[in-house]
Amino acid sequence: MTRLARIALAFGLVYLLVGWALVIIIDFLNINDAQEWVTNELQPLPLLWYALFSEASPAENLQWLLIGAACVAMAAASWRYRLAGARTAYAFAGLLTVGLFLMLIEDSLNLRHVVVDHYFPILFGMPENDIPRTYRVTWELSFYSLLATMMASGFLYFWLRGILQDTGLQLLTMGYLLYGLAGFSSALRSLGDWQERLGHWVIDRWELADLPAWSEALTRMELWKEASETYSHTLGYLLTDHLFEESLELLAATLLAAGFLNLQGRMVPKTEDG
Repeated sequence: MTRLARIALAFGLVYLLVGWALVIIIDFLNINDAQEWVTNELQPLPLLWYALFSEASPAENLQWLLIGAACVAMAAASWRYRLAGARTAYAFAGLLTVGLFLMLIEDSLNLRHVVVDHYFPILFGMPENDIPRTYRVTWELSFYSLLATMMASGFLYFWLRGILQDTGLQLLTMGYLLYGLAGFSSALRSLGDWQERLGHWVIDRWELADLPAWSEALTRMELWKEASETYSHTLGYLLTDHLFEESLELLAATLLAAGFLNLQGRMVPKTEDG
């Protein structure tokens, strides 16, 4: 594994291990009444997992950095193939670059939601807050299917050419599987409201609502619902969407970054046809 790949892998795994250890100790176990002095000042929710794994949190920032690094690595490889006249390899490396860039803007700008919330009302003449679930699910599944096709094509090309192998192959295979799981499960979140149900099951199973930080968080969310008719999130949904799903996405981004950085080190153009 290349040095850059090792660094990317270390950054992601260390954040996940330390972050989850702190979340378990403070949020789930409340050892030595840690919630009283650790989470008391956290906003908008007094829960450490929300501070560490919510949108635009350090976890997401690290995820953007890792995917961005992978995107730059593939762009550099694509450019090297172009200079070498390896047209086929140049095209597939470019396809991976575009795919990683789409992943980056989706993670950082919520591209899927922006399209539905801002452009679907214009295209289909619908109220902004009344987009049918079928439209949203169809669009998100289509988006992830296109992204999966782009990423799979590049993966298969470099694998069949013998450039992607050993550790890099293992890293990218696991990264693809985990990112696909996170993406498609998010797109299907409206099916039975499974994210909300899972989150509330965890809260009820471990009696988390009896802990001070969780009790305060539930109270704040009830106040937000009373203040805004359009606010519909629950703590169970946020727990699944942020702590569980963002952790899965960060792990996937870590494996992808390490895999692509390792792959880039093996991409040495040798022939005219790639």
